[in-house]
Amino acid sequence: MLTQAERVLGDEHPYSFDALNGLAMALKGRGDEWKRSTFTRGFLRRTQFLDRVLWVTGENAREGYIRLHRPELMTYLERSS
Repeated sequence: MLTQAERVLGDEHPYSFDALNGLAMALKGRGDEWKRSTFTRGFLRRTQFLDRVLWVTGENAREGYIRLHRPELMTYLERSS
C-alpha cells in the first residue's frame, strides 16, 4: 500500500504520510520492534506539508489541520522520549 501510494500520489501527498504511519502502527501491533524510523519519516513529511500549506490557509483550516493531526504529534513525541 505504501509503495502504491508513493508511486501514484507522490511522497508529498497526505495519504502517503498516512500509509507510512499505518505501516509503522501495523509493525508495532504485530509485535515487531517499534519502527520509529518509519513513523518519523511520515511525521517529517507531514510537517513539511503543513509548513507549505498552513501559511496560505484560513484560520479555521489551520485549526482543523492541527486538531486532526494532534494525535499523530502526541504519538511521535511519546515515542521520541
